[in-house]
Amino acid sequence: KLQFLYFIGKTVCSRKDETMRHDAYYYSLLLLIALLRYPNGAEAATCSDFTCPNGYGPKTNPITTCSLAVCSTSECCDAYNCAGGPATGGVGVDYAACRSVFGCTTGTACNQLATGGVCDPGCLNGFRKTGGVSFQITCSSLGAYSDVSATQCTVNTCTLGPRTPTPGVDYSVCNTLTTSLPCTPVCSEGYSTVTNATPFILNCNNIANDAPGSYYDDNSGLICSKLPCNGQVRNPQANVLYNSCVGLSTGDTCSPQCTTGYAKTAGSAFSIVCSSDGSFTDSSGIQCAPSTCSNGPTTATPNADYSSCNVKTTGEMCTPMCRSGYSGTSASFALSCQNGQYVDNSGLSCVPTSCSGVQSVSPGVDYTQCNQLKTGSVCTPQCLAGYQKSSGSAFTLLCTPLYADSSNTVCVKLGCNQGPLNPQPGVDYSSCNLLTTGQSCQPSCLTGYTTATPPTAFTTQCTANGYVDSSGIVCTGNPCTGGVVNPAAGASYATCSQLQSGGTCTPSCQQTYVKTSGGSFTLQCVNNVYTDGSGIVCAKQLDECSTTGANVCSAAGQLCSDPSFITMGDWTCSCSPPSVGVPSTTSPAQCALNECTPNNVCAQNGQTCTDPTAALNDWYCSCVAPAQGVATAAQATCTYVGECAQHASTCTSRGQACYDQNTTSPNDWQCTCVPPLIGSPALLSPTTCYIDECTNNPTCSAAGQQCRDPDTSSTSRNDWQCLCAAPMSGTQTAAQAACTLDECENNFQVCASKGQTCLDKNKSPASKGDWECVCVSSVGSAVGGPATCTYSGECAPYSSICTSAGQACVDPSTGVGDWYCQCVSPQVGPPGDQGPASCVFDECGLPAAAVCKNNNQLCTDPNTSPSSIGDWRCVCNTPSVGTKQGAAATCTFDECTSHGSTCSTVGQTCTDPDTRVSAVNDWVCQCLPPATGAASVQQASCVFSGECVPYSNVCTSKGQTCVDPSAGVGDWQCQCVPPQTGAAVMGAPATCILDECTVYNTCQQANQVCEDPNTSPSSKGDWKCSCAAPSVGVSVGGAALCVLDECIVKGNAVCNGAGQVCKDPDTSPTSLNNWVCSCVHPAAGAATMGTATCVQSGECVPYSSVCTSNG
Repeated sequence: KLQFLYFIGKTVCSRKDETMRHDAYYYSLLLLIALLRYPNGAEAATCSDFTCPNGYGPKTNPITTCSLAVCSTSECCDAYNCAGGPATGGVGVDYAACRSVFGCTTGTACNQLATGGVCDPGCLNGFRKTGGVSFQITCSSLGAYSDVSATQCTVNTCTLGPRTPTPGVDYSVCNTLTTSLPCTPVCSEGYSTVTNATPFILNCNNIANDAPGSYYDDNSGLICSKLPCNGQVRNPQANVLYNSCVGLSTGDTCSPQCTTGYAKTAGSAFSIVCSSDGSFTDSSGIQCAPSTCSNGPTTATPNADYSSCNVKTTGEMCTPMCRSGYSGTSASFALSCQNGQYVDNSGLSCVPTSCSGVQSVSPGVDYTQCNQLKTGSVCTPQCLAGYQKSSGSAFTLLCTPLYADSSNTVCVKLGCNQGPLNPQPGVDYSSCNLLTTGQSCQPSCLTGYTTATPPTAFTTQCTANGYVDSSGIVCTGNPCTGGVVNPAAGASYATCSQLQSGGTCTPSCQQTYVKTSGGSFTLQCVNNVYTDGSGIVCAKQLDECSTTGANVCSAAGQLCSDPSFITMGDWTCSCSPPSVGVPSTTSPAQCALNECTPNNVCAQNGQTCTDPTAALNDWYCSCVAPAQGVATAAQATCTYVGECAQHASTCTSRGQACYDQNTTSPNDWQCTCVPPLIGSPALLSPTTCYIDECTNNPTCSAAGQQCRDPDTSSTSRNDWQCLCAAPMSGTQTAAQAACTLDECENNFQVCASKGQTCLDKNKSPASKGDWECVCVSSVGSAVGGPATCTYSGECAPYSSICTSAGQACVDPSTGVGDWYCQCVSPQVGPPGDQGPASCVFDECGLPAAAVCKNNNQLCTDPNTSPSSIGDWRCVCNTPSVGTKQGAAATCTFDECTSHGSTCSTVGQTCTDPDTRVSAVNDWVCQCLPPATGAASVQQASCVFSGECVPYSNVCTSKGQTCVDPSAGVGDWQCQCVPPQTGAAVMGAPATCILDECTVYNTCQQANQVCEDPNTSPSSKGDWKCSCAAPSVGVSVGGAALCVLDECIVKGNAVCNGAGQVCKDPDTSPTSLNNWVCSCVHPAAGAATMGTATCVQSGECVPYSSVCTSNG
């Protein structure tokens, strides 16, 4: 028994399921009761005696005998099933739901349990559990059971709306209801019904979160469509544009904007809702405020003031005004500002105000020009007559109508230190010259003068050039008939004693005297006598060749020369031709007679002449090596070698020798010149020989002179010349020249620059420093420099206008405004009316330029401007070429210039080995490499190679050469012959051009532009030189004569603007800043590089500015 109890206990404790443990415990208690009741055993128990507990019923086929003395429920009873459900259920409680608590198996509903099972009721869809516990179920025989769980289920509200909402549907009515209630949604505002809604029962739940607010399914079937908007706004806001909202439908985004002139301060885009009539409500919250106009108008009217408008905003009225100094009428307009700017619709137009005068006048300042201008014009105040500007600048006028002077112009009184513009003869102005403008002047007569008309004091009005003497004083010069008180030795004063005070005295030297120094002086005669202030020195003249020298030289049969008539002991003896020898001073020269000099017997046959001694008839002729032969006092018989044995006569007939440079090679013999003749050898023909007789000729150099041989041909003898060295002039053939010295040749410009002429009365080389400047159309002269000229009439105040241009002033009558400027010799040109004349100066008329004529050359002066000095040049006669400035040219004659076409027409080059004028007929045609060949005075026979042998004529017929660059076939080319250029062409003539600007550098040397309008090889001589801007001028085939009229470039604008005329007296490109403004007759006045101060008459005095301000 104990073992059985142990088994029962062990069985109970081993049960894992709580129910099973409960049953085992129950069974064990029954067994224990049975053992205790029937300790000695009992009869077996049966189910018929067993009563089933509540929730159980007898088995249909119970067992007969129980296993123990007491039957168990499991042996006799079956549990009732609870399929009938609870007898009384809670609202919303779901008994079909299974909860995983207290042994309820997942998926098992309470209604599927039997008695003894554990039930945990849940809540139906649409409800949520708010109370209750699980319980052990007891089922009745009818399948019903009592719910003792106290479960509470609270109905859900559908606040979260449908799980899948239909677009355009309004669920607001449903979202306030609870589960089990019926719902009928409608279309939202802005939508129309397409398919009507069917009412449905709400079932609100939230599976994810069992919360009070729940979702539900929309089973209404309602379909809605968007309504369109027509742009009509039910609540339009001020200054707002709804253009972006037109054409939208409900749900689209609308972005209203502010109208022009307004800026958004609040609001945003919104989702539009359209009503059935197409209108909508603006829910953007937009606010538009007027824009500020601080940036001014988009296009401002010139000189308008918008300050009052720029502080306003859109919608306000704007009335712009004109700035100070301008006037105009304006209309008001409403502002509409965008980005701070606005359009000016006022129609305002502002015009400058005319100036009526200056607010505050500065001393000495002339505002006449400014008073005639308007606001915005630039004014440069000038100084009144008698004042000079010391500072100041131009300024822009602001007229209201008076204007303020902001030029800072300061005009100071001019001093009268320049003296009177119209000085009267013999008047002393020293006291007046110390004054300034506005002071009183009363001149007196100088010493040596007598007052004929007493002066009247006058108020000075000083200018930069001086002041006008209006005193009326007249002083007459005292006579000088008493003569000089300090006469110089050898000087003559005959002309001076006939003058009076103020006259210019230029003493001269008496006969047999020569002036060595001294000049002119102004006479100042007191008591009819005067003092010599010239500094003249007269030296005694003596030609030593007329005394001692003549006796010594002539006794030796020689020539005598005395280079100076003053210096003693400088006479020389020189050999008389044909004798030669070095000249000797104060003694006979050592002369010798070379019998070969006058003898041309040898030279006529190409032989040399030798005179071994001073004895007569011992000269002999020698053959030129390698020929052999000699003969005394006769031509030799020469033995020649090689080809010269056959061809020597070709050379000797021309007085030339024959030379075979290689006796084994044919056709290489040459004709050569025989000394003293020189020249280049000529192949197979006579050459050209010449002789310069100045070589080894000391006659000219002994006297300090230059030797020149104008014709160096072999047949021209004894034509050499001695030329005096500069600055002296003179020439002599085959002897020393007698030289003269005109000092005006180098000093004339000193006088001409002041409108005076130069005079050298004594042209002896020993007489120096006695040249003088002489006034033209006025009184005055001075030695060694410009004279002080005394002008009269209108030339008294205006002579400086002429003299500053190097011209003289002439006043032909006592009338007004008829003075003119006149060119001074050697300048020529028509007179200038109240202004400088247009003078030209051709330097080829100067004595120095005679060197061109003496050398059989032309003289040209490329620039005849008076300011262009020393640019004359000698030019060789055609066909010779050559030029030299200020001296004789070295002429050359390139025969290829006239014969070159003979070579070029067949593709050969022309060379002239000797380009001296006397060397003729020595030009050569040369084949271009790789071809070989040359010929004198004719086309060469060229030897070509390769494919050029049969095809060379294709090229040469076009004046081109043929080149075969390789041994290949068909690669021969025609090439251009320099100076022609062009790409070579294979198998055909090339296209060649000839740019003559690359051949001639004439334009480049003259700083001009070269142009060849036609570069065809057949077009020659059409190249031209053009002057560089701003100068103008063009010349074909040579340098152009350039002209620069400054009146065209600048002067006309200045002069014409003031009613004056402009004249450029010197249009040379190198003569600048000499243009002159001249007043128009009858007004008088002129000024260089600026407007003149015109002296008007009559009513033009007060009113001339009316005209001149308009030009």
